[in-house]
Amino acid sequence: MRLAVKNYLNGNGATRLKKAFSMIEMALAMGVVSFAMVSLLGLIPVGLKMTRDTMDITVQSQIMQSISNDVQLTEYDKLQDLNDLNYNAEGLKEEDASKRVFWADLITSGSASTVKAPATTIDEIRARVIQVKIYRNNQTRPIYETSFLIANTRGTEGM
Repeated sequence: MRLAVKNYLNGNGATRLKKAFSMIEMALAMGVVSFAMVSLLGLIPVGLKMTRDTMDITVQSQIMQSISNDVQLTEYDKLQDLNDLNYNAEGLKEEDASKRVFWADLITSGSASTVKAPATTIDEIRARVIQVKIYRNNQTRPIYETSFLIANTRGTEGM
C-alpha cells in the first residue's frame, strides 16, 4: 500500500508517496503469526511425552538385558533368589533403594518342573518360568511386563 506523506524536512511541504504497512495489515500479520505460535506451543507437551516414552523404552531394554545376564549367571537352583532389583535413570543397577528410579520384580515359578523335550536327545529338561515386571518408582502398575522360560539343560540330576 502506498501512503501520501508530506515532507516537512526540506521545508517545501511537498507531498510524496511512501511505502508502508497499514494498521490492518499489521493486525492480520500478527494474527497469523500468533496462530502459528499457539500451534507450535501445543506440540511441546506431545514431544516431551514422546521423549519420555522413548527414554523409558531404552531403559527397559537395558534393564531386561541386565536381568537376562543375571539369570544366565545365576545357578539354576538359586533363580528364586533374584527379585526386587533396583535401577537408576540410565537402567544401571543401583544398590541403594532410596536412589532407584526403576525397579524390577522377578517372580519364578514355585518349583522346577520337568518337561518332556520333543525332538531332542534329552528325555526331560528342568524348566522354570520367570515373570518380570518393571516399575517406575512410586508406581503400582508395571510399565513393562514379560515372562520367559529358563531351562536347565545340564541334565536332570538332583531332581
